[in-house]
Amino acid sequence: MRGVKGSCTYLNSAAATPLVLISQFGAFSDQNRGVSSTFYGAYTIGQYQTRINHQFVLTPYLGRSFANGFLYIGGGPSLSQLQTNLNHMLGIRNSQGQPINQTGIVGSGQNSL
Repeated sequence: MRGVKGSCTYLNSAAATPLVLISQFGAFSDQNRGVSSTFYGAYTIGQYQTRINHQFVLTPYLGRSFANGFLYIGGGPSLSQLQTNLNHMLGIRNSQGQPINQTGIVGSGQNSL
């Protein structure tokens, strides 16, 4: 026995994680003074949210029938609609012993696939 199964599902499932810290390390050059400085710090995200709205699945399968039932196995591609929100982002770096607000003001971002 073989075949293909297709499905479309409206999931509307979400997950959120509060207070995510992303480490940052690097260097920059001040060409006016001819000085190169290293920095380190953290990018703070107040809340990281991910949502999956729709999922389309196409599953080819192979199987075998028995007297009391059947057994099949399959796998295939999945296409999902995802949305990610990064709320209340702020980047602080430490350069030459001083904390510096990298981003200026608190911001938010959104991305959909």
